[in-house]
Amino acid sequence: MFDGLDLPKMALYIGEVATTSLEAGTEIYISAPDANDNQKREFRLLTVFNEPGVIEGKAILETIQHLSDAVESVVASFKPCLN
Repeated sequence: MFDGLDLPKMALYIGEVATTSLEAGTEIYISAPDANDNQKREFRLLTVFNEPGVIEGKAILETIQHLSDAVESVVASFKPCLN
């Protein structure tokens, strides 16, 4: 879908979707005090549109791709009229 983007390959991703906005200082991961955590833990955040009543919690890249496809379809439907 996103040709040209250099996205990293991941063997497995198990995640949780935050339903609220993150602000500076928000803790996104807390482990047990005696846990032997992986110090190279990576977090992947997804930027979303969040305009209540308009578009809520939709991924920006995916939404832009859908809008681009819709515009392309509309323009293509008018092409016979423009010749």
